[in-house]
Amino acid sequence: MTSSRLRELREEDADQVAALFGATFGDARKLDAREVASWLRDPDLRGEDLRVLEKDGRAVGYCDVAVRKDALFVDLAAPGHWGELLDWAEGEAAARDVRITSLFVPHAHELADVARGRGYVKRRESLTMEIAFEEPPRDGAFGDLELRTYRDDDRDALIAALNDAFAEDPFWQEVTTPRFNERFLGRHDFDPTLWFLAWDDGELAGFALDYPEFGTDVEMGLVQWLGVRKPWRRRGLAEALLRHSFAELYARGKRRTGLGVDALNVTGALRVYERVGMHMTRRFGIWQREV
Repeated sequence: MTSSRLRELREEDADQVAALFGATFGDARKLDAREVASWLRDPDLRGEDLRVLEKDGRAVGYCDVAVRKDALFVDLAAPGHWGELLDWAEGEAAARDVRITSLFVPHAHELADVARGRGYVKRRESLTMEIAFEEPPRDGAFGDLELRTYRDDDRDALIAALNDAFAEDPFWQEVTTPRFNERFLGRHDFDPTLWFLAWDDGELAGFALDYPEFGTDVEMGLVQWLGVRKPWRRRGLAEALLRHSFAELYARGKRRTGLGVDALNVTGALRVYERVGMHMTRRFGIWQREV
């Protein structure tokens, strides 16, 4: 006899849930316990929206839901139990009168077949891009712009620039001050000397917010957020920020750097990444079901 229950995530579940994601998705979704535990402090996530499927005292599935614009986004790892957790998530969408349910699925993963069987359709793709260096990369050129690292009094300007730079992305979730404090400043590997801001006569033109780890891969640096506001686009600023990130991360011992990008990126960022020598290493599909 086995018993199961769907309950709220607890901090003591963090190790099991992180291991569950690793076992389910491999390198495509490696998490550590610190990241899982941070979800409980996220101001945009309610405790009742983070669920663990427990069988005989062990976590065998995990699922969380969050409403963004007109869609309920679902993140889950539940091999052998996909249906149980998707039933719950889709029930939440109906209860909240949200007509679109959205899943983030690694390319060619079994979850894609599960999603297709439940009426989901792949709407777009997200890519992981990487680059490796055998020698120091050349730095970027910024012309008359002032490049400096992040300071505490830059917070409001950076929040505004993030929302401005990514406003055209239909999946963008507006950054509020609480969200910025938790998801950006609150990361365990946050280092203000790896956040690079390009200023033009007091106006924040662009930014590269980097971290010294890519998920659980401590050997690879991460360009988490790279953005240029509209008035400064098509001037080479994105490439300059990217090259500066490569150079700084290399100086800190990172011989590989990665980032994520929407395959249909409307700002042309994908072309920039390819131009500097980055290549795709992983693909993820965004699958959606409308009711």
